[in-house]
Amino acid sequence: MQQRTQWTIGARIRASLFGVEPLGPAEARSIPWAAAVVGIVLGTWYFIRPVRDEIASRQGVVLSALTTATFVVMLVAMPLYAAIVKRSTPRRLLPGVYGVFALMLVAFWAALTQAPAGMVVWVERAFFVWASVFSVFAVSVFWGLMADVFTEGQGKRFFGAVAAGGSLGGVLGSAAASLVLSPPASLPWLKVSPTGMLLIAAFTLLLSVLGLRGIHAAPEESSADAEVKGRALPVDEERIEGTIWASLAAPFRSPYLLGVCGYLFLYTVTSTFLYFQQTSIVGQAIADKAQRAAIFAQTDLVVNVVTFVAQLFLASRAMMRLGVGVTLCIVPVLTLLGFVGLTMAPVLWLVMGFQIVRRIANFALARPAREVLFTVVSREDKYKAKAFIDTVIYRAGDTVSGWLYAGLDVFGLGLALLAGVAAGISAAWVVVAGLLGRSHERMVARAAPRVRMVARAAPRVSHSASSGAPG
Repeated sequence: MQQRTQWTIGARIRASLFGVEPLGPAEARSIPWAAAVVGIVLGTWYFIRPVRDEIASRQGVVLSALTTATFVVMLVAMPLYAAIVKRSTPRRLLPGVYGVFALMLVAFWAALTQAPAGMVVWVERAFFVWASVFSVFAVSVFWGLMADVFTEGQGKRFFGAVAAGGSLGGVLGSAAASLVLSPPASLPWLKVSPTGMLLIAAFTLLLSVLGLRGIHAAPEESSADAEVKGRALPVDEERIEGTIWASLAAPFRSPYLLGVCGYLFLYTVTSTFLYFQQTSIVGQAIADKAQRAAIFAQTDLVVNVVTFVAQLFLASRAMMRLGVGVTLCIVPVLTLLGFVGLTMAPVLWLVMGFQIVRRIANFALARPAREVLFTVVSREDKYKAKAFIDTVIYRAGDTVSGWLYAGLDVFGLGLALLAGVAAGISAAWVVVAGLLGRSHERMVARAAPRVRMVARAAPRVSHSASSGAPG
């Protein structure tokens, strides 16, 4: 009886996390490894983020130039990355990318400790640009692999739990950074210099490479698909192929990918507007620096904890019951309502509550749903076009929105009017999200005949697929 009760509780937990459909053996193995890998990657980023931010705090007017340099570096790096992807396989690509990032962390550590005093500032600026690229690029290539090895249906079920691993890693990385930078008086041996933290980060990033070996292509469908198409290798061990420039131009040739670009661009624009609104309102309402820092820290704590729980138990349910399109619309609608509220009452409690709710909804719902969008595009687009969208388009939106807000501010628009402009942009975002959701449904419908054919072939190959050795 006790065993039956335990089984029922376990089944209910699994249903809450992944839906009522049972997990296959390879799925049950791959999901924890995927969550662990993205947790390590994001944990590494949040561990070194204070080092980057401390450098930024000393750059003054140069900071805007460094932000522009980040955008330029991404533009230059994308063709190089596309060329590497063309000659690689997913099983080799990510270990190579993370290995290179780890080596660069070691190189920055050596440069910061050995460079002459007059050169240190330039090494620090180079590190700021590199870290800004790493923060979006390392996560983008990981989700490209997820979109490749999992199907659209599996993405809706599993991506929330995988994203929760990233949130947990971010919390642990931030906590670890705080601990080694300012350890308790009873544990002085834990103290590590900001430069020394780069070596620790290089080691943790290499651990993610080991975790990648536990992630395998969607066992039944991917292997069956390979058999149907006469392929001998699983999808994650095939070369990606394709041309360099065609894949980078894909976001502007495909209405579907252009919709993804528009969605991310408008998210970035509204995020910048809200950040500037928050900065102004908090600055006017709270004079004490320590109190301002405390309210931001409390906000981050609430967002991280609630996001982790929501990613585990809400993201998959939302995508499976409401659909990807409706899930994508949630954050734009909340953003529109929030900015409308700020036009009427630009006050502290409203802007902070708006920020908290929006960030939780974005990380817990919109981000996993956005990653599901790439499960139905070509393999080239999953690795090349996706990386271009996540890096170049994202930073372009960040740069353009910053200049736009500053330009409107020059004309003397108050907080309420600026919130009204943001509300108009949010309304456009709602429309884009709705159109993107419909476009995704059409993409899924077109892929349905192939999925049914794969499903019929699955029983013949499921055993070998789920019992294969790590790649």
